[in-house]
Amino acid sequence: MAYLLDIAPEDRWPTYTSFMNAAMLPQGLLAVLGGWQVALISYQNIFMVSLAFVLVAA
Repeated sequence: MAYLLDIAPEDRWPTYTSFMNAAMLPQGLLAVLGGWQVALISYQNIFMVSLAFVLVAA
């Protein structure tokens, strides 16, 4: 983010900052989704699902 603002024209910094924040919105919503899932099922089941995805990714 700092590099992008370093190479961006100074008059466009607000636009670049807004775009970067908008692009990071899904990442912020994933934390809310994770909390909602924990409320529906237990932590142990969430960790089992995470373990399955780690094994698939590896």
